[in-house]
Amino acid sequence: MPLASRLFLRHARALALAVAAACAWATWGGSRLAVDDQPTSIIRSDDAAFAQMEEVFEQFGSDDGACLLLLEGADPFTPEGVQGLERLVRALGELEGIVSGRVSLLDMRAPTGLPLMPTSGASQDRFEAARRAAAEHPLVDGKLLGSDGTTNLVVAQLADETLPVAELRRRVRAIEAVLADEGTAAPWRVSMTGVPPLRVQIFDAIRREQVVLSLLAGLVGAAISFAVFRRLAPVLITSAASLVSAWWALGVMGAAGETINLLNAALPVLVLVIALTDGMHLMIAILRRREEGADPHRAGAHAIRSLGRACMLTSLTTAIGFASLAVSDIEVIRRFGLVFAGAVGLTFLAVITVVPLLGSAFLRRAPSGSPALHGAGLARPFERIAQAVVRRSRLVTVVGTTLTIAMAAVSLRMVPDNRLTEAVPHDHAAARTLERLEAVFGGSVETSILVEFEDEQEGLDAMVAVEERLVEEPFATGSLSIVDVLRSLPGGGQPRAAALDLLPAAATRSLLRRDLGRALVRFRVPDEGAALAEPGYARIQAALREVEADHPQVRLHLTGTGFVARTNVNVIIEDFALGLWVAALTIVFVLAAAFRSLRLGLLSVIPNAFPLAVAGSVLTALGLELQVSSVLAFTVCLGIAVDDTIHLVSRYREERLRGRAPEEAAVRAVTAVGRALVITTLVLVGGWAMLLLSEVPTTQLFGLIGLVGLTAALVGDLVLLPAMLVAFDRGDPPRATARS
Repeated sequence: MPLASRLFLRHARALALAVAAACAWATWGGSRLAVDDQPTSIIRSDDAAFAQMEEVFEQFGSDDGACLLLLEGADPFTPEGVQGLERLVRALGELEGIVSGRVSLLDMRAPTGLPLMPTSGASQDRFEAARRAAAEHPLVDGKLLGSDGTTNLVVAQLADETLPVAELRRRVRAIEAVLADEGTAAPWRVSMTGVPPLRVQIFDAIRREQVVLSLLAGLVGAAISFAVFRRLAPVLITSAASLVSAWWALGVMGAAGETINLLNAALPVLVLVIALTDGMHLMIAILRRREEGADPHRAGAHAIRSLGRACMLTSLTTAIGFASLAVSDIEVIRRFGLVFAGAVGLTFLAVITVVPLLGSAFLRRAPSGSPALHGAGLARPFERIAQAVVRRSRLVTVVGTTLTIAMAAVSLRMVPDNRLTEAVPHDHAAARTLERLEAVFGGSVETSILVEFEDEQEGLDAMVAVEERLVEEPFATGSLSIVDVLRSLPGGGQPRAAALDLLPAAATRSLLRRDLGRALVRFRVPDEGAALAEPGYARIQAALREVEADHPQVRLHLTGTGFVARTNVNVIIEDFALGLWVAALTIVFVLAAAFRSLRLGLLSVIPNAFPLAVAGSVLTALGLELQVSSVLAFTVCLGIAVDDTIHLVSRYREERLRGRAPEEAAVRAVTAVGRALVITTLVLVGGWAMLLLSEVPTTQLFGLIGLVGLTAALVGDLVLLPAMLVAFDRGDPPRATARS
């Protein structure tokens, strides 16, 4: 980095103008950012299953626009129950432009053609007859009436199913207002769940916490930094560099035409973390040079020359690892990987310019004592740790490698998993209602089977067979198809194609498209993890193949948001996990090429795998699965571990080039770099701990993994890495590498 150092010395003002221009460009790019809060955007892919789901939605309507109103605590088959149900349905009908339709017990008809539910003035015998009829009604039992015989559902379908969250929130609030009004007079307790209210609660909780938790994390990190530096200027400078990096990252997103979604919303935070670590290393190097008497400008140039190469390597390895996600089948993952790779490159440029520039301007007061860590005596603990480690380098290497492999084996037991409610605070109303709904109805996540037929009677026969299989399947509940509609008609028995002529096409459009030779069998599954969901879906798929074998002219396809989202989110998790492996291999090759030493590249594997193995084994011990938030946290931990590894290996290499023995070189490297590693870890852990205050389970999980992983990364780099460097160093002085 001598060229960059000279450029800073001679053209600092031009660099400052370039930074200002980049900030202006980032402001322009950021102004183009929009929020993408469509639910299917994060699972969009190029595979046939997603394309088929979109086609089904276009032909039959979406399956995630229904608000489920759960009525509990009173018997609907009473005069009071009927009156309360009539008031609720009437009030929902007045929400024009919000609710496009609603389905309740009042809409059902008995086989005689008369309404299933009696009027409020009917006799008790009439109510008891209605109760018996409802228990056998193909459109009621298990669909609108729960297993306890009293809890019932009113389904309110939102108009214009695919809505942004802002509009969705307005409509959900309107329904909530109706429930609040009716709740004072209704004989039962009415509560709402379903995808729309759950989505609103998730976005609202995340939006509230992004500001509060980010502010708390920043304040804690700044307080820890101030306690270490005992000066305000270094804290503000490193913080400013991190903010500029995040600013530029948002600019890249906007300029690239990206929209903010639930996945890439974490990108600025990840960039902040990466920038903070390199910024801390540079700041400590500048302060140390100032202690030696150099002026601020030359101290900044020295930091660029001595640490710029290591910072560049950390950015390069991280960028290449994320760029590998471009091979994913999921569109949002491909774009995330490429945009993040570009953002990491800009992060390096931001840190390597902003920290020295601001240091030149605001570190003019001569430091007293040792501001890098407020007292040179604090270097002694690192020296003692390093001496103890190198004396037992082989033992530490064997123990550390064995533990890493063992914990990695435990971590491999984790499986990708996702749930509808994984990001919903457990104490929120919609989440609690969903739990009660599943307890009574057996499931809440709607899934569909697309039935393609040439002969209508053959299609009906196949649907009868499908529903018979679903009745036997414990994972599925509440199956509904055009077969059930036909059975509810007067004289309904074995469904016949001729009876379809009696049904108006508009009323059955969500179940049957005679013009397309297609129909849907809808059913619900519980919002469970992979341990139950994967075998359940596998059994259903196997049952569909059996039905196809008996009906060769019919084709059956499992589809719907619940099924496709689970599959594609699992692919997202697997792609991120693959990205971690690619990043780990990238570290090996980049270090091997940069230091012209395959040995140094290979030695980096275990110390960088150690924090991931520790965090993974902790998750496994707690019985937690691999979610999107957890793999993102693993990514951050790997990025920090790689950063610290490269800085320590670079310093060790420099000490060896000066002719020092492996043991002495390791001790001096840990003594010099260890202080910066501890400082950055303290700041990050302090800020990360604030995430545990979140009410969102996925945010809490992200914080837990970060705390465990960052602490383990520090141990890996201060204990395991020096031991391995000494244990596998042949003692020959390394060849000098070319300096950039």
